[in-house]
Amino acid sequence: MQKEYFEQYYFECITVEKDLLELFNLNSLEGFNTKRIRLIKKNEITKYVLTLKTSGLYEREELEKEISKDLFFKFLNEPILSSVKKNRYFVPYDGFLFEFDEYLNLNSLLYTCEVEDFDLENNKHKIEEILKSYFQVEFKDVTLDPKYKNSNITKYF
Repeated sequence: MQKEYFEQYYFECITVEKDLLELFNLNSLEGFNTKRIRLIKKNEITKYVLTLKTSGLYEREELEKEISKDLFFKFLNEPILSSVKKNRYFVPYDGFLFEFDEYLNLNSLLYTCEVEDFDLENNKHKIEEILKSYFQVEFKDVTLDPKYKNSNITKYF
């Protein structure tokens, strides 16, 4: 099992719009309502990632780029809307990759699991069975529940 530590900051774009446009070679940020920076630690290596996302719950466009530590801290100076600190555990099993998140900065204990699957309709039952039998956890699909989006999670938990 692999483990990574994440710090995620969702920020308001006040003074860095030009930087975002240049980094992603865009003419406009229209449609990208989520701006996030991440610090990711795996073993002794730290990397910094900038992400832009469109709105939506099930599927959304996502642009991502690794950035320098200096640029990370520049974006961190923007107004922060919310932040999440978590450990992520990667567990491959039966052809799926289960990503379990353990949230560290919430008011209540919360774990979530994400499974990327492009054939979810046909595999949903199988994934539920693996979660129940192998991992022995109760399954609740929160894909369409906006309170489980990482950008909102600190408001509810």
